Amino acid sequence: REHIRLRRELLAKFTLVSVLAGPLALAAYGAANIRRVRLKENVVKFPHLPPQMDGLRFVQITDLHVGQSIRREFVQEVVDLCNSADADFCALTGDILDAPLESIAHHASPLKDIKTKWGSFFVTGNHEYSWGGDAAIEFLQGLGVTALIEDGRHVDVNGARLLIAGVSDHQANRRHPTHRSSPEEAMRGRRADFNLLLAHRPDSAEGAQQAGFDYMFAGHTHAGQFFPVNFIVHLVHK
Repeated sequence: REHIRLRRELLAKFTLVSVLAGPLALAAYGAANIRRVRLKENVVKFPHLPPQMDGLRFVQITDLHVGQSIRREFVQEVVDLCNSADADFCALTGDILDAPLESIAHHASPLKDIKTKWGSFFVTGNHEYSWGGDAAIEFLQGLGVTALIEDGRHVDVNGARLLIAGVSDHQANRRHPTHRSSPEEAMRGRRADFNLLLAHRPDSAEGAQQAGFDYMFAGHTHAGQFFPVNFIVHLVHK
């Protein structure tokens, strides 16, 4: 009986240690990986791309979530990596800011140092509206970022005309009635030799295609989640 009792106590202690060790190990793994910033390069080919635009380089920053855990040092690291890409444009595809502006302005300010040939362009994500969509837009514009809310800009690329347009978050009108995500409105009267759309959610892809856009940058997919959430996010996000 004493032998059985000791075995039960040992098993109980082992189970407790296992229960505690599992989440701690996952937390340690997450903490080690969440701060790792990488630049992933993708080459996209278009048979109808104007030859003057061959070799254009975009760098995309999405879902940065500057807030309680993402602070200035991390943002500066992202900006430095962005600048190392020697890009022509920077696309900021939403959920860049994720806290009251007064608490994160200092931490988000390195975004003003992004260096590209033709500038940085921003569209809202769903989290910007949690803290006042207009305030977030004004703040980023103050850093030299061009906000595209159902709007677009033309850029002359060696004699060919490029449209960079953007839409507000797919569900922005729930909190901001005048922000109704519309690729058609972003395109209206602006069609160029090549047409790019910036959006936060991949949900905008069908509307972008119907409106005549050639390519779309989006974020929101939460692909950076670590185990075990990485197995769940694809059931929630397209």
